[in-house]
Amino acid sequence: MSKCSSESFKVSCGKVCDRLLTCLKHHCAQICHQGPCMPCGITKIEKCKCGKAERSVECGKEAVFQCDQTCGFQFDCKIHDCALDCHENSMHSTKCPYDPTILTTCPCGKTERKRLKCTDPIPTCNQACENTLSCGHLCIASCHNGEWYVIKELTESPPCFVPVEVCCRCEKEVIKKKCSEIERDGNGLPLCSNMCQRKKHCKRHRCGGRCCIMDIHICERICQKPLSVSTIFVKNIV
Repeated sequence: MSKCSSESFKVSCGKVCDRLLTCLKHHCAQICHQGPCMPCGITKIEKCKCGKAERSVECGKEAVFQCDQTCGFQFDCKIHDCALDCHENSMHSTKCPYDPTILTTCPCGKTERKRLKCTDPIPTCNQACENTLSCGHLCIASCHNGEWYVIKELTESPPCFVPVEVCCRCEKEVIKKKCSEIERDGNGLPLCSNMCQRKKHCKRHRCGGRCCIMDIHICERICQKPLSVSTIFVKNIV
C-alpha cells in the first residue's frame, strides 16, 4: 500500500494534511488528499497607509494600499492637519511643519524670517525661488509659499516654467515649450504630434501611432476574410 505522502498516492491515511500552504502562514486543514492543497481561504482586514480605510484581502495577497482620502494626521499644535494624500504617518514627525522653530526663513531660504506661532504667515522675499524642481531645473518664479515647500519630501514640486528645446521620442521634431508643458510618455520621453504612417507587417494597414519608435509594426487586426472552400481528408489510423 502506498504511503499517503508518496507520489503514487492511492489511499488516504485519514489524518489532517497539515502541509504548509502557499501563503506560508497557515496549514492545510483538509483530510489527507491527493494532489496540491487548496489555496488558503482565510481573509483578513487590512488598513490603508493612513489608517482611515479598510479592505478585506485573501491571506498571502496582503499589500499596503493607498485610499482616496487625505492623511488628516494632526500635528502637535492641534491646529494644522496633514492635507496630503493617504500616506504612512511614520513619514513625518508629530511637530507642526509650520512651527517657528522649523520655518525660520522665507520659502526660498535666502532671507531669515521671525515668526511667533505656527499660524503666522510665512513672509516671502523679492528674490528668485531657485529651489531644484523634480525635473532638475531651478524654479524661476519669485519666492513663494506652497505645501511643496513645507513638506518637500512628501509632495510634488510646482510646475517648471523654464523654456526648453528638446528632441521628441521619435527624433522627428524639436519641441520648444515650457518644461512643464511638454507631454511625456511613461518613461519620461517627450512626445511630438507626428502620427506614424509606416505600414504594418500585413502591408495593408498603417501604424497611426503618435511619435512612434517601433522598428517592426505587428498588425493585430482580425483578418475577417472568408476562407476558400476546400475538402479536407482525414485518415484515421487504427
